[in-house]
Amino acid sequence: ITMRRAFDALGDLFGVLIAVDDALLRATHLPGALDAYRRVVANMLVEPKCYGMSRGQLQQLEGRLLALDADLVRGVSFRKCITQSFDVPNQLAVSTNVPFLGQLAENIKRLHAELAAYIGQPTETNERNELPKMIGLFCFHAFLSSAGPRNSAVLDRRMYSLIWALCKRAPLVHLSGVAVWRPLQFLSRVLPMKSSSMSVDSASKIEVRPRLCSFRNSLSPVL
Repeated sequence: ITMRRAFDALGDLFGVLIAVDDALLRATHLPGALDAYRRVVANMLVEPKCYGMSRGQLQQLEGRLLALDADLVRGVSFRKCITQSFDVPNQLAVSTNVPFLGQLAENIKRLHAELAAYIGQPTETNERNELPKMIGLFCFHAFLSSAGPRNSAVLDRRMYSLIWALCKRAPLVHLSGVAVWRPLQFLSRVLPMKSSSMSVDSASKIEVRPRLCSFRNSLSPVL
């Protein structure tokens, strides 16, 4: 049993969460707007009858706004999803389930091999759109393993390096409209590695190169 379809579906879900987080982080006006709305609700609590609402209703709305701010607007949906506890005492063991973790790791390697064969090659079509899926599964495996007994699982540095090298071939991934996702920055932020060549600063420098190439290519007919 390889659970390939199950992990593919889970990876697709992670890809959606990553895209949603990216879109919300780009909407820099949302946190300020939500704070302003929460202040309005706080003022309404002074005299709720003037607004045709009860104190309980306003307090419930206030709680929902707090949850919205903490769980969605700040762009942490993916992190909250993969860092929650999946173990149920005496019923379900996930972080200590060696066969499950092994299958997850094998499927990440499979995805990497499939994408590495096309990304950056003349035969590439839409393979780079699968990068959020693969990176999401890799981050999930890392956090899930670290939740095991004594945090015995160590981050797979070799797989990390392979994924980093692959993302260097596609440092910018188009999501939708004008949204462009930066897999290197995402990986270095979610799973920071103590290496100067695999850091946020390093990722930023790598991302500049394709932009310069595109700019030069656009000028070549004129020159």
